[in-house]
Amino acid sequence: MPAFYRCPVPCGKVYSLDIASCPKCGTSSKVASIQIKIREGGRGTPSHSRTFPPGTPKRIIRDAEEAMKQEIRGVVAAGGDSASLRQNLTLGDIWRRWHAAATIPGTKIRRSIKDYEARWRDHIEPEFGRSPLTALTAERVQDFFRRLSMKKARRGGKTLSQGTRRHILLMLNQLLAFAFEKKLYPVVAEFRPTKGIIIPTNPDGKGIALEPEQCRMLWNLMNRHEYRSSRFAENLPAARAALKFAILTGRRKGEIANLLASEIVGDKLVMPGSKTKNGKPLTVPLSRAALNIARAAMKNGHTLIFAGPTGQNIYDMMEGFWRSLKRSCADTEGLEWLAAVRIHDLRHTFSSFQDAELGELDSMILTGHRSRKAHEGYHHAADSRLRQGVDALEQVVLGGNKKSPKR
Repeated sequence: MPAFYRCPVPCGKVYSLDIASCPKCGTSSKVASIQIKIREGGRGTPSHSRTFPPGTPKRIIRDAEEAMKQEIRGVVAAGGDSASLRQNLTLGDIWRRWHAAATIPGTKIRRSIKDYEARWRDHIEPEFGRSPLTALTAERVQDFFRRLSMKKARRGGKTLSQGTRRHILLMLNQLLAFAFEKKLYPVVAEFRPTKGIIIPTNPDGKGIALEPEQCRMLWNLMNRHEYRSSRFAENLPAARAALKFAILTGRRKGEIANLLASEIVGDKLVMPGSKTKNGKPLTVPLSRAALNIARAAMKNGHTLIFAGPTGQNIYDMMEGFWRSLKRSCADTEGLEWLAAVRIHDLRHTFSSFQDAELGELDSMILTGHRSRKAHEGYHHAADSRLRQGVDALEQVVLGGNKKSPKR
């Protein structure tokens, strides 16, 4: 019986996974722990066991059981130290060791450690946190990403972006590479069940762009809205200013929340490559209104331009203010469109407007995109502009104003 239920104490009965309740006391199997116990050979040889909490899906148990068998055969055949198998290392164990190493001062990682922690907590840990590494088959990982492509984000109601899912794949690769590098896992060759994983595209598009009238309405709503939060009330002016700055500049939340006074030079925004997504320095002009907002915020006396009273980062406060604003308008007639808008959609709006005004290439300079492929996902033709085109053609066809449409 390699895998079995163990009824909670005081009963302690061991029975098959195919039975719905304890044959001794009748307790439901849903509250029983699950244990795998496999010997290296016959009776008397060392045994290896792993225990899973109640409710663990059977497919995970079967995957772990088969993985343990292969693991034991491989180590015993190679003359390795089978005692290392008793460590029962899970992906959660690897994550904790990696996280401890990544938070050492001076350690460089691809993105903010907060991004890593959020991806682990929200997506990876619920699926793989208790799984032994050998239970991570390529089929199971691909199925995870297939389901992840349909998962709704906690904010905005849209599915997770491709960028988020790519980062999750990067994290799995980094954890496996870390385990191999630190010799935490007793295998001869590097273990890569993530090889060849395909990240599906988003089924609900790549964001939206607001119409000019919607932008004006949003600006006025921000001026009037008061965020009723005892925790963040003192940060309200900075969060409001930061979001208005986002409308006028199309910068990302993280860029605005970490903007320094030294990065406003004259009437331009000058950001080093270390603070941009693509690693390239960025220099763009600021409108008069955006510059006034930044200069007014600089009077806070802190290192960050947009900061709370004690100099704290307002990234979370921007999110809190945005959610509160949308909730306050949820039942207001004419503002139903706001429910689907994310903060990042302000960047989509900025990019689409600049495409129409300046053309694609000049717009890419303002957004900081280095390739048309990256930029094209941020272009959304406004309904009013599309209406102008079809109306112009109608006039030509019906013999009205025969003005040729613009090319």
